[in-house]
Amino acid sequence: MQQLDKIFKFCAYQDRSVYETRLKMRRLNIDHTDEDRIIELLISEKYLDDYRFATHFVQGKMNTKGWGIAKIKLGLVHKGINPSIINEVLQSIDKTQYENNLKKEVEKWTRIHPLNHTNKPKLIRFLLSKGYSYDQITQIIDIE
Repeated sequence: MQQLDKIFKFCAYQDRSVYETRLKMRRLNIDHTDEDRIIELLISEKYLDDYRFATHFVQGKMNTKGWGIAKIKLGLVHKGINPSIINEVLQSIDKTQYENNLKKEVEKWTRIHPLNHTNKPKLIRFLLSKGYSYDQITQIIDIE
């Protein structure tokens, strides 16, 4: 079955969530009755694991994109990850690394724009859009 090979390659290429895999199967016109059987096969063969996907998603978005918890959580919800897995993975985030990422984002922004009373609200909006909380932002900005 050529479609099954495509699904295996899709999941082997990078970590995928069960939700993403179901969407791919629908695009390949795989019968709905076969979906559950294929998902079970992919999970048993270790091609699919929502916990592993969520862990890698968090690390990738946090380290490469500089996302905060709110944006990461929303991204995981959009990928169809179970809320209990989301909470567990978010609890495992290293707080010092997270704070350092926030500081890096502030430093990147302040290299381009001077931090004064007119630019401070712009910096706060930028960091809020990255998914950091207002409390975290004001603690970092007041420190510097």
